[in-house]
Amino acid sequence: MVHRRQLAYVRRTGTWRHLGRRFAWRLAAHDGTPAVPLTWPITREMTERVRIRWPTRLNPAPPSFGNFLARIKSGIGAHARIEEADIPQPAGNVVLFHLLDRGAPRHVVIDTDDQLILNDSANHADLYFKMQYLQGGYGSAHILPGGYVCPQAALYRYRWNWRKRRAASPSHDVYGRFGAAGKQDVRASAISLLKAQNRFGFQGGAGAVWWGEYMDEMCDARVCLDLPGRGEFCYRLVEYLAVGACVIGPELATEMPVPLEHGTHLMRVPRSLEGLVDECERLVRDDSLRESISRAAADYFDRYLALEQLGAYYVDTLWCRLLA
Repeated sequence: MVHRRQLAYVRRTGTWRHLGRRFAWRLAAHDGTPAVPLTWPITREMTERVRIRWPTRLNPAPPSFGNFLARIKSGIGAHARIEEADIPQPAGNVVLFHLLDRGAPRHVVIDTDDQLILNDSANHADLYFKMQYLQGGYGSAHILPGGYVCPQAALYRYRWNWRKRRAASPSHDVYGRFGAAGKQDVRASAISLLKAQNRFGFQGGAGAVWWGEYMDEMCDARVCLDLPGRGEFCYRLVEYLAVGACVIGPELATEMPVPLEHGTHLMRVPRSLEGLVDECERLVRDDSLRESISRAAADYFDRYLALEQLGAYYVDTLWCRLLA
């Protein structure tokens, strides 16, 4: 089935158009976009002392699991030394790594599982980062929000380019395209509501497309719909914020290390979806509000979710909780 899907993508003209554009972006000179200062400053002492031993082998899991962790590792590696070793791993969608210091290694776990419950390794970890972190926490000081990432490295490398593509006149009013993964009650209800109304245009629905094509569609929309998938957080939220989209969606039970603010970084409606159509229409019609949210979304990503920023958060937390 995967091979048939990939063959279908190869046959689409949009696939080759996107690949050609990305190749041109890679060859183009850097446009001088200034780097955003680290939200969690990394000192020389932290860089010298924070040493991490990362496992050479991860648990058997879907390919996205490895890509997901690769993004986190690269962010941490921008600020700390990482070496690899054969570290036995707990069962589940978690990674256990060692923080090295003068004494015995400290055990740190990153939990990428889509469920809100904790892995059994939480009971033995010195520090535990939960990516689908329950709002209000878990009642344990060593369990912390882990943020969220997109497995696609190209999102981080070319986000500035996609933001420029968004500057053109959008073709769609509201956009949301989703696969058939979990939370179908919320996804199906939201899509049904937006398809049933005639106050603005809606593009998308159920059924995935190739990632590059999806990114093009997203950049051509005034408003982008965020819905939970297998977990509360979904890759789409990170992708929307990265390109500076105006995001709307139902309230989630999870939170980031730095909470997203309703009305500033995005718009939230009740989980029942009450007011979803009204709020979408308001954002479509109100150019000033929509652009304000779009700018704040991009700024939030640059300050808190860009890989070097998320990596600085991890290193700073390791330092303050286990080394300082």
